[in-house]
Amino acid sequence: MRSSKVFITTILLLCLLPAVLTIFLPTKAVANEILASSPTMGIHFLEECADWMNDHFALRHEFSTWWAELNAKIFQTSVEEKVILGSNGELYYSEDFDLTMTDKELDEAAYHISLIQQEMESNGKTFLFTIAPDKSSLHGENLPSNLTKVSTGKAIKPYLEKYGVNYVDLFDEEIPYYRTDSHWNSYGAAIACDKLLGTKYATYPFTESKQHTGDLYEMLYPAGTETEENLLCSLNYEVQGSDNGGNAITIQTTGDGEGNLYCFRDSFGVALYPYLAASFETATFSRGRDYTAEQCGDADTVLLEIVERNLDTFLDQ
Repeated sequence: MRSSKVFITTILLLCLLPAVLTIFLPTKAVANEILASSPTMGIHFLEECADWMNDHFALRHEFSTWWAELNAKIFQTSVEEKVILGSNGELYYSEDFDLTMTDKELDEAAYHISLIQQEMESNGKTFLFTIAPDKSSLHGENLPSNLTKVSTGKAIKPYLEKYGVNYVDLFDEEIPYYRTDSHWNSYGAAIACDKLLGTKYATYPFTESKQHTGDLYEMLYPAGTETEENLLCSLNYEVQGSDNGGNAITIQTTGDGEGNLYCFRDSFGVALYPYLAASFETATFSRGRDYTAEQCGDADTVLLEIVERNLDTFLDQ
């Protein structure tokens, strides 16, 4: 009887432990998650309390990580629906496989891109368009055997050529990506910039720095501590204000190059923009989608970069 009471008491204390620790151990957001705000008095107070507790209870990330590691090691499965476990420790983004476009849609998207180019060129600007390949399009060798990647980025190329879009194809390049991330690494961004502008950044000296935590790794193992090697290159440019780690909505730079650049970019621009910044006298990098000449101001060169999985964006433009 006494042993039963001890057992029940122990279980109750373990169940209460996260709630008690929540008072003293604040939870931090990982990856791209947005934590629920503190509840406010009103008709939704109880609902907001539940949302806040779900996001902030102590050891949430630790429990999630332990469970993810258990499933990965024993069952070779991912508990995070947005992360696919590949072989050799490779992680893939599941949303890379969500996009399918018909021939008509590919044609329509390419036509809309050509209209953007026409507006830019009619305002005296040089226009370039490029697609950042999904990781699975360039590095699918470690994908699970039951997954096959159909590359929309490759499929749209003949339609871009049909409408005369100034397209820079990155799908034939050997661009390295992070093993636990959905993006190219800094050296891969140098290769991309060289293809875009004819520069030689990939031949510059790079130093090794094991400091990068992959976005897919953070999704799957929020309390994990694994990092991977990142290659860094010294570049001559200055940022006006803060670039927020490359994630700012708008980044303005000055560099040693010539001309003025306006670049529409997404998360692949985090690693890419320093090379572009160093290549122009002034540059503006925007996460916005107002693809108009007016938005680009007095820039003489406009670059539109978009990741492959978002190509259907241009069906609505």
